[in-house]
Amino acid sequence: MPISSTASTASKVAKASWAPVSVSVPGSVAESVSGTAASAGSGARTEAVPDGTARGSGWSAAPRPPEGKPDPDARDFFYLEGGPGTVLRDTLAVTNDSDRARTLRLRGADAYNASGGAVSVREPGRSTGPGTWIALAEDRVRVPARTRAEVPFTVTLPGGAVPGDHPAALVVDDGERQAGVRLHLRVSGPTLAALGVEHAEVRPGNKGEGVEVGYTLVNRGNTVLRPRLAVRADGLFGPVLRREARDLPVELLPGQRVTRQESWPDAPALDRADVHLTATARGGAHATASATYTAPSLTWLLTGLAALALAALVFGWYALRRRGSSRGRDAPNGPRSRGAPPGRGGPDGSAGSNGTDGGRAAVGTAEAVQTAGVVGAAGTAGMAGTNEKAERTVKAEGRAAGGAGAPPEEMSEKAPEEADAGGASGARSVVSGR
Repeated sequence: MPISSTASTASKVAKASWAPVSVSVPGSVAESVSGTAASAGSGARTEAVPDGTARGSGWSAAPRPPEGKPDPDARDFFYLEGGPGTVLRDTLAVTNDSDRARTLRLRGADAYNASGGAVSVREPGRSTGPGTWIALAEDRVRVPARTRAEVPFTVTLPGGAVPGDHPAALVVDDGERQAGVRLHLRVSGPTLAALGVEHAEVRPGNKGEGVEVGYTLVNRGNTVLRPRLAVRADGLFGPVLRREARDLPVELLPGQRVTRQESWPDAPALDRADVHLTATARGGAHATASATYTAPSLTWLLTGLAALALAALVFGWYALRRRGSSRGRDAPNGPRSRGAPPGRGGPDGSAGSNGTDGGRAAVGTAEAVQTAGVVGAAGTAGMAGTNEKAERTVKAEGRAAGGAGAPPEEMSEKAPEEADAGGASGARSVVSGR
């Protein structure tokens, strides 16, 4: 079968050297450790690719053991290094320890960090980096029962390859499951270990138990990092959390990011704390991040106090306004204006102000008439004949109080004349007219 390769130098290798080598296997295949990752485009499951033997149902794959060494001395992963433009070679060993022959498909793929931090591989046709630099002697191999096949491959480093680590994997697929063997590939040149911590936050824990500190680790350098993390928290009254630096179960690849969380089951129930994260890695990588923790009960307490303060302000404002309104109603009336005489209109000829003013004017006129009658009775004894006229005068004054009688000036002029002619009986009549 022809070799598929993107590197021109790989095609110059004699085809005979790419032929798989079948070797009988007397014993069983060593166990492997792998985890499930994203499914591949072919429908088979893709396994995570930790350093170690890749294993399927009745088969396994690993780097070929060193010459003259037994299987227990096999390498756990591939490690290849060279400068840009270099062609690197190695061999993959695929072992079938079942009782029937198996046909397996082989391919190269880019490695990346899955969401949980595990190293996984790209689906077929999705690789754009070191996975495309790999050329296998065969992309499909038939392995007889209880036999191992050795498949050579090459890795051609592009002339413009960036120095540093370029993780990849060799993927084996049996139609039901895919598993990969790690390929640690490094391009010679300067390296940089750079680590970042982003999106630190404190949030409720799973199932409402305690809280957890979430954060995201970012590899900003060009080497693979194995980070360590220390966590501390300082509350209002002193330290509330101290965790010394420890290794994280993460292999952070260049350019990748992983989101993780730290459980904090015994977080204080009534406190506010500043949480600090410190991440380090070999090569001098160092990064920090901070977050704030406020206990839910403290949040409720502060919210309640704020609500009470607002209610007090509103009540105080309302009370002051009511007090000002009460003072305005209780203030004494000012001096009354002396307008047009009762019974007469205003300067423009309009009617008087109202009946109340007219009534007050009528009462004042009646009092004047009574006073005049009393004075007349004291000075003259002949007022008996004027009783009828006095009653008519009182009636005229009542009509003036309603605004329809004769002008008060005329009535006031008649009263003195009648007082001179009348006697004591007229004075009593005036009083009864009131």
